[in-house]
Amino acid sequence: LLIEPDILLLDEPTAGMDALARRQMWNMLRSLQERNLTIVLTTHYIDEAQTLCGRVALMDEGKLRVVDTPENLIEALGRLPGVGPRTAERYAYYLFKSDPKLSENISEALAKLHTGVKSCPVTFALIDASEEVSPLYTDKQRDKSTILVVEEPLDIFALEQTKVYTGTYHVLGGAISPIDGITPEHLHIKELLARVKQDSVKEVIIATNPSVEGESTALLLQKLLHDEFSDLKITRLARGLPLGVDLSYADQITLSAALENRTDL
Repeated sequence: LLIEPDILLLDEPTAGMDALARRQMWNMLRSLQERNLTIVLTTHYIDEAQTLCGRVALMDEGKLRVVDTPENLIEALGRLPGVGPRTAERYAYYLFKSDPKLSENISEALAKLHTGVKSCPVTFALIDASEEVSPLYTDKQRDKSTILVVEEPLDIFALEQTKVYTGTYHVLGGAISPIDGITPEHLHIKELLARVKQDSVKEVIIATNPSVEGESTALLLQKLLHDEFSDLKITRLARGLPLGVDLSYADQITLSAALENRTDL
């Protein structure tokens, strides 16, 4: 019922609807709100209305109650990589429905993120704020004559899970991407060359991502290292078919890499 040019009154607009239909209704109401229309409604799904519909006015025991939903939270979550608007809404709704202690724990962890963690000045891996250098470099059991080069700090975690590699690491801080304004000067390449000389490194393993940017970065590293250290062994992680994948489902790039990196039996 449109009681004013800019006020819409609804009585249980989602009655009898399933979850998907209710979500579509909330999205439709949100689109109406974007036209500066105030929505006053009664509903048994108050939590959904607050989380998914935006700013609404709810009839609470005969009294008009205006509520602000976590739009700032949804917007903030939507800025995370790989998180779209719908996913951000689901995350916000989950946090809203969960135990408040969960939100408090997340808030405390985020608050300590920049004060409790820093970058290692040697390997550029993430370390505790109380540490001077990464334990993966200072550990005597680590072989400093071998350096495995990765793009981001989290790549180290994935490799450490294998419990196979015992050398040291070097984080570039990204990959060359002219479109994004990332040039070789933005990466920790000079520091890598200095480490190779300082630690008398015998082998550098290039483990950049198999992307256009990663390939470009790997080629540049290969050239720079060969030019400055002629006796240095430079290798790359093997690429090809992952375990459990049928040939018919593999793409051409993966199959090509598998053929080029085939091994003797």
